[in-house]
Amino acid sequence: WVHQSRIISILQRSSHAYYHFLAECLPKVFLALQDFQEHADSVLLLDTSFGNTWSVELLELLGLPKDRCLVRSPGKLYFGDVVHLPSPTPLHRGYPTLLIKLRKLLLIGKCD
Repeated sequence: WVHQSRIISILQRSSHAYYHFLAECLPKVFLALQDFQEHADSVLLLDTSFGNTWSVELLELLGLPKDRCLVRSPGKLYFGDVVHLPSPTPLHRGYPTLLIKLRKLLLIGKCD
């Protein structure tokens, strides 16, 4: 068991793969960004399996600290006092509005 006070899950099918993380999972960070910034105990639950290093690196490019990333481990159960589960993004159908916002933030290198 892994307990955290506040968990924001950006997991979904294929979220360990580069395209799916970038186009489908990373934009979901915006849906819970205000809560993440207001609560220092919030962590982002993500998948870095199959040698994935880009998930944490992209979050760091946005100014989100590595120590607030909770990397999923197979066989562990995660629970929190507050858990945010943004709706899954349909595979290969990223939301254009969120993708445009993500592009702008990646170009300036931070979330404000």
